[in-house]
Amino acid sequence: DFSYAPTDDFLEDIERWVQLLRAKGLEILIADMTRPDIGLRVARVIVPGFAHFWPRFACTRLYEVPVRTGWLDQPREESELNPAPFLF
Repeated sequence: DFSYAPTDDFLEDIERWVQLLRAKGLEILIADMTRPDIGLRVARVIVPGFAHFWPRFACTRLYEVPVRTGWLDQPREESELNPAPFLF
């Protein structure tokens, strides 16, 4: 289950996502980017194999991760990835 249920604890939220993603066999790299002078908690999270959401065809994440997370039973075809054209 990947539903979003934030808490008031920044670290607890991150640890929950780390646990969920690691259970799916994914590696997670986390850096606390919080600056004490702005009062806003910031984290940079990288999951190797995930990719930016802009079109990058043949990126394995687009095909494998939905299956690994249980969202799909089998990978989609490239033609099924974005049936609605993205217009600039």
